[in-house]
Amino acid sequence: MDPLRLIVKPKLRAPVPRHEQVMRPRLLELLRKISNSRITLVSAPAGYGKTTLLAHWRQVEEADLPFAWVSLDEQDNDPVRMWRHIAEALHLAAPAEDFGADVLAGMSVTGRRLIETSLPLVINRLAELPREVVLVLDDYQFITEDDCHASVAFFVEHLPANAHLVLSSRTDPPLPLGRWLARGEMNEIRTEQLAFLEDEADCLLNEKMGLDIGTDDLSVLLERTEGWPAGIYLASLTLRMREDKHAFIASYGGTNRYVVDLLGEEVLAGLHEEVREFLLMTSVLEKMTGPLCDAVVGREDSAMLLRELARSNLFVVPLDEQGEWYRYHHLFSELLLYELRSSRPELVPVLRGRASAWLEGAGFFEGAIRQAIVAADYKRVGVLITRHWYAYVSAGQGTTVEGWLESLPEEPTAHDAALLLVRAWICILSGRSEDGERLLTLAESIPYEGPLPDGTASVEAGVAIPRAIFGLGGVRNTLQAARRAVALEPEHTSQRAALIRFGLGSSLYLSGETSQARKLLEDVVELTRTGQPLLQMVSLSYL
Repeated sequence: MDPLRLIVKPKLRAPVPRHEQVMRPRLLELLRKISNSRITLVSAPAGYGKTTLLAHWRQVEEADLPFAWVSLDEQDNDPVRMWRHIAEALHLAAPAEDFGADVLAGMSVTGRRLIETSLPLVINRLAELPREVVLVLDDYQFITEDDCHASVAFFVEHLPANAHLVLSSRTDPPLPLGRWLARGEMNEIRTEQLAFLEDEADCLLNEKMGLDIGTDDLSVLLERTEGWPAGIYLASLTLRMREDKHAFIASYGGTNRYVVDLLGEEVLAGLHEEVREFLLMTSVLEKMTGPLCDAVVGREDSAMLLRELARSNLFVVPLDEQGEWYRYHHLFSELLLYELRSSRPELVPVLRGRASAWLEGAGFFEGAIRQAIVAADYKRVGVLITRHWYAYVSAGQGTTVEGWLESLPEEPTAHDAALLLVRAWICILSGRSEDGERLLTLAESIPYEGPLPDGTASVEAGVAIPRAIFGLGGVRNTLQAARRAVALEPEHTSQRAALIRFGLGSSLYLSGETSQARKLLEDVVELTRTGQPLLQMVSLSYL
């Protein structure tokens, strides 16, 4: 797999504002005050309309102000993955400037040294742009890795005057916000600004939804929801089906959890059984597209149903302008999943298994692994990791693979030779060579017949390759391992052909046999012309 395919294109498209969503001029005016600041923080709990506000801002301003957009998720806790998506988003916003191939290639080889290498390149490219650009990182609450936060802080500190970063998050990120605020470099919009005012609630309920809610009832609803936009949106769905709107509003209250529980009973009970079943069964999905929903639910018209839901109510949020990818409102998704787990807990892992199978077949390997992890199907998690890990490590995303491994129970994986080999690679790459060698030795001792899930010819070949590449055990042992690896995997068509030949070429070089080494290293350069830039770079260095 080409590592550049690891970029998930739907994440780079801002949601399309819907007709029912309220335009909020007072907040758009706050967002426009970016000229003297490096960063804008939009911070509030779920359901306060952060993404909707930013999508409206982009829609209003994009003709004069280019926007780069990245919708973050749990998988972006790998700094290389996160910045690969950011670089691609910037390239889409400013196509004339190349944030593409060379920046992405650099990120695939720098790993944890990203701040020293690729980020300065991104910052310099931004500084060369002839106009301002806004970078939006939506759902930043999913980012928890210290390395990711450090890279964002470095980026903000060195941001050129023509660029502005917007972070949208449910919680304040662990960044030097106080320092930026004290310097006057940060613009912020928080819960109190995002809460609906009476005119905004009136616009939604009466102008957009046509519910004819009186002033007194509107005030009660605002008081009971404390201006929480999601609570008002969800209330409107029930109000459309109620004749006695005053009675419903008078009884509408409680904490957020109780509000969601109440609306779940009211809204779900009022839906057609077929639609309700679709909503419940697809609640296991973070992002939805027609074929994925078909595979999970067992129907053939999910794409049409998603479009109808997106047009008819506020359950479904489009993620692209083509109408291919959607997601549920976060709170409604949580409500649906709660209902499914309460009523049919045995069905949840089955649905996640179907989703995992479709996502793998479509090339969304991270999503496939995530579904298997959440379903606690650790056997499938192990198989998926051992099948697909190499492309991620080759692209510099070892942190992602390490996160997958950490999700597995320790005892079963200690007896799986294929998983032990992956763990050994991660240990060696992170500087723990002794642990890596111990895991290689352990893998050798476990009976395993046939090729490994990633295509490696055998466990023996899988052990020989890292020993040859990383020089474990001295030059003589490295050369012996390299020759063994070539003997076990001689085909040039193997995805590790270049890696194996580099191992032999470099060990021959270190043994003083430079004439034999040269031909092998030249082969590596040729084999890596369309990928594996780190391997090509190191081979050229040897040459």
